[in-house]
Amino acid sequence: WGGWTVRWSTAPAPDLLDRGGWVSWFAPATLCLRAWKPGDRLHPLGGTGRRLVVRCLQEARIPATRRPAWPVLVDAGGHHVWVPGVCRGRELVPPPGTEALRIDVELP
Repeated sequence: WGGWTVRWSTAPAPDLLDRGGWVSWFAPATLCLRAWKPGDRLHPLGGTGRRLVVRCLQEARIPATRRPAWPVLVDAGGHHVWVPGVCRGRELVPPPGTEALRIDVELP
């Protein structure tokens, strides 16, 4: 995906999800990986309210030149569920131990 390496498989969901990791698990759903766009927002896992994705990218010290091509994972309802390496959203969190979609992402 645009130079990024993205792998998916099924695996049992862990007890805890890493909020800023490069690997995450999701409950079954239709998902779309696309580039970040201005105005995108997500509900951070373990946080309150909604956050602009650009603020999450800034706080993770992602250079402005890399942000336009940074991937986000969006569900069919338009919820931003994950910004790889930056922030996991609270939607589609699978129950621990259940079969879930595991997605691994690597920087180009």
